[in-house]
Amino acid sequence: MSLRSRLLGSALLVVGVAAIGLAGTVAPGFVPSPSSPDGIAFVTPSPVSLLAAPALLAAGSVLLVGGAAAAGGTDR
Repeated sequence: MSLRSRLLGSALLVVGVAAIGLAGTVAPGFVPSPSSPDGIAFVTPSPVSLLAAPALLAAGSVLLVGGAAAAGGTDR
């Protein structure tokens, strides 16, 4: 297993985690609201964020699997 493979795997893991984390912030359903009695309000996501969140989840999961394979030295 080469150093290049481990570095590539680590980079892919970081990007995958970032993509999955970003998917959760792109289309939030509940946000803090001081005017709400519970302190939380539901917002309707825009159509663009409804398309972006599944795409980010798919890309993030592929990058996580590829990064784990590269870091572990197995075939992709």
